Amino acid sequence: MTIYDRLQPLEPFLSGPWTWVTHAVIAAGLALAVWATCSRRWRPDGVRRCVRCRHPFDPNAAFGDGLRCSECGQVTSSERDALRRRGRGWAVGSGVALALVAAIPLGLWNAVHLWVARSVLSRWVVVESATFADGLTVVLEGDPLQAWLGWEPNPWSDAVWDGMFFEWIEGSDPPVRLGWPQPWRMTVRGVAGSNVLHSDTVGFVRPMFGAAGEQSMPSVGSPGFGDALAPGGACTVVIGQPNPGSGGGVEWHEIRIVQGMPTVVPIGWGWWERSDASGAWTFERRCHGFRYEVVPGVHLSDWDVTCSWDAADGSWRPDPALMRRPVRADILAELAREAEAGFRQCVERGMELGDDGVVFDARRGTGGFLPCPEMVGAVARGAIEHVFTGNAGAWRAWVESAWPPEAGVPLRAAFMARMQRMVDECECADVLRALNAPVEAVAPAGREVPGEASVP
Repeated sequence: MTIYDRLQPLEPFLSGPWTWVTHAVIAAGLALAVWATCSRRWRPDGVRRCVRCRHPFDPNAAFGDGLRCSECGQVTSSERDALRRRGRGWAVGSGVALALVAAIPLGLWNAVHLWVARSVLSRWVVVESATFADGLTVVLEGDPLQAWLGWEPNPWSDAVWDGMFFEWIEGSDPPVRLGWPQPWRMTVRGVAGSNVLHSDTVGFVRPMFGAAGEQSMPSVGSPGFGDALAPGGACTVVIGQPNPGSGGGVEWHEIRIVQGMPTVVPIGWGWWERSDASGAWTFERRCHGFRYEVVPGVHLSDWDVTCSWDAADGSWRPDPALMRRPVRADILAELAREAEAGFRQCVERGMELGDDGVVFDARRGTGGFLPCPEMVGAVARGAIEHVFTGNAGAWRAWVESAWPPEAGVPLRAAFMARMQRMVDECECADVLRALNAPVEAVAPAGREVPGEASVP
């Protein structure tokens, strides 16, 4: 729970309709303190009184070395002390305290403490660094305000202060501010110069290093962090930008030295895998276009395309030959059971059934989520398993066998139409066409032959 969550009950008095009350309390407290400080210091009536009990002295009494009070016995040392007004310190303190009681929550709500901390602390502090044999140095820097203190601005839209903690989005038109500035920064240095990586490369969470995806810098020589991931010593240093959103995943980049200057080369979204048999590395690239198309993302995820190193253009390219394999019968059997169980759950929750099965708007067959996500999601995973293993020609027959008969043919037809559209329009549609083409129609390097038909 953040400080803003704790202050939320006071929100009407901090930025809501009763904000004027808070401002009035602050003004009243400060006014009391100023009045007590600047008002007259001496008694206007000229009556000399005891400094302890305020009993008046005889107007004709002489002070000399001091005058003793006939009531309490306290000695007042001078006539100046006898004429001084008392209680000024108490009034000043009370006024300041009253103002602070209202001003501190108001300042915290509007993130004034961030402005104070930003004024005192350094913007960047070196956290970790590593130097490689070719002269490349990678330096990870953190913003102490966020990386260590964990302070962020108030996310509530009615918080009025945005000050130094916000940054402008570079090149935006119209100018737009970021929600908060970059908490991590990376500097890469070569023999010919250095380069501060853009936030698009580093992201807003701590970067990852090497194929193992370490949250802190691994020792130099780890896979992807000094040890090449590709044949011929290529792809030696890779860094990953984790996605903290619901989709997850990591966006990877390679750092290369070009004429002594470090250069960033995009690799893509995904993760690294190493063959136990050959020791060769592959990059499993995320193929976007499935996660939110049929059912909510909790039931269906984007799939992955296996990429191998292509020395010709120095990049990780989809490799259909590595993706082809028989569909595992145990996986399909389990998904069929999940589909049946999901259908029963939907019926128990009150899903409407008619003579043709599930009652639904047929127009949603090409747009919007289909009903019964537990069932549809399980069948979709089975269909995608066929497509991404080079067995697309069999997915329709499997869907017909795994589809619960009580769910009906209309919903099944709508699902198949949606499934075909997803496969044809997903990010890696070209790869899937090459993967599912007849083997003799695929070039040796795994590239698609022009004119290939769409996925069955």
